[in-house]
Amino acid sequence: LLRAAETWTPASGLELGRNGELSLRGVHPIGTPQEPMGFLELGIEVKGLLADLREKLGEGLGFEFALAIHKRSQLGQQWYTMARTRGPVENWDAHPELAVIDTAGGFPAEVIRAVLADLGTLPEARQGPLEVAGDDRRWLATSIPLDTAGGEIQLIALQDVTSVYLDFGRVALTAFALAAVLCS
Repeated sequence: LLRAAETWTPASGLELGRNGELSLRGVHPIGTPQEPMGFLELGIEVKGLLADLREKLGEGLGFEFALAIHKRSQLGQQWYTMARTRGPVENWDAHPELAVIDTAGGFPAEVIRAVLADLGTLPEARQGPLEVAGDDRRWLATSIPLDTAGGEIQLIALQDVTSVYLDFGRVALTAFALAAVLCS
């Protein structure tokens, strides 16, 4: 809202709501700078978006999603202050720079730690997927920086590729067995 009011142009991004939940907001000024009438503001909580994304992609393709925040950023400090009012903050000390603040799906704790360790510091996105093993499964993980008002946030996407590795192992074993038969 402040950015739209200052520039009198539409603005959008992620911000913290009063309850500490991240929201995706869009604000459009109505009228002119000389004769302002107000603003049209639309928003949706990110938690709902992550759940929808998981429902659409996760079911058949094995995707899980999470949001991580840079703890030293202004937004990270605000989120932590709000979250503490609701009780203990899980996993805040799991990584020195980043904290997972929201998940959709069954994000295994050891996989989260491995992904955070590889991400290092924000806001840089990974150039390619990271391969992570944990929870008796194999995962491909990637991160995407998201635009926010006052902080760095990463969208982390994980895909369970365990079955791909198992299928490849079966194919390789069959090919080796076939080669051994043909060569004998």
